[in-house]
Amino acid sequence: MKRFIYIMIFLLFMGFAYGQDMTFSQFYHNPSATNPALSVVFNGQQRAGTSIKRQWFTIEKSKYLSLTNAFYNYKFNIIKDDYLSLGGAFFDAGINGYNQTTGFLSIAYSKRLRYDKYSGKSQYLIYGIQAGVGKTYLNDGFIFGSQFDKIKEIPDIGLPSGEYLLDSKIFPDINMGLLWYSTGKNNSVYFGMGAHHINKPDVSLIQNNQSKLKTKYSILMGGEIDVMENINLLPSFYFNLQGPLYQFIAGANIRYEYEESDHNAFRIGIWSRLTNSIEKLTFSDMIFSSVLEF
Repeated sequence: MKRFIYIMIFLLFMGFAYGQDMTFSQFYHNPSATNPALSVVFNGQQRAGTSIKRQWFTIEKSKYLSLTNAFYNYKFNIIKDDYLSLGGAFFDAGINGYNQTTGFLSIAYSKRLRYDKYSGKSQYLIYGIQAGVGKTYLNDGFIFGSQFDKIKEIPDIGLPSGEYLLDSKIFPDINMGLLWYSTGKNNSVYFGMGAHHINKPDVSLIQNNQSKLKTKYSILMGGEIDVMENINLLPSFYFNLQGPLYQFIAGANIRYEYEESDHNAFRIGIWSRLTNSIEKLTFSDMIFSSVLEF
């Protein structure tokens, strides 16, 4: 099974991104958060990973945006070149005392559509689904103005908030994805579509009020191009739309295979992200990354 060591990921923030879902600019390292169909697309029989993101710290570094994603997949060979993957995924997003945590069970099936023995090209159609339960809640970091002790001049969460809010809410959540994938001896191409929160769950903590999570639609495309011996270009593009908000992420990695027999390789790449803040398009991030494969 191929293993990856992420040597460095450096983000240069050029502005602010606005969104409703957790967002990892390095979508290619977070398959479970990108498209459920990617749960079966990997080398080997098992795969596990995690990503943790912290940003937008306050001056005293006590308040910040926190994003966490963890996943595990186990792949079975069903019939010849058809594969089934079972696994799970965990997501957590929070800022200033407001958190949303979701756990999923995932299943994905990869069906080989055709194979050309002369060119070595194969085509696959992959379908994946994630079904789980989420929880929206407030923790001790969420403080209202009425919970400030004017005498001691400190926050006191023991004081009544004066707000008609629930402490937490449980909700079901369903994600689906479809991916077409074609691969040859030295080149490959893929195209996928996904839909997250297709059941539009109610996540409101306000009593007697509804706030449904909008469905997020996404498009993923990319491939691998053989540039010269032992060097490949891996361009990729990701777009998602959730309500009035959308973002584009595009870029490419260059992969150099320095030990062909063991498929040991080194990657380096550059990516950029564009987001909209309701009214305008904003250049949000520039990402430089390097990866060691062995």
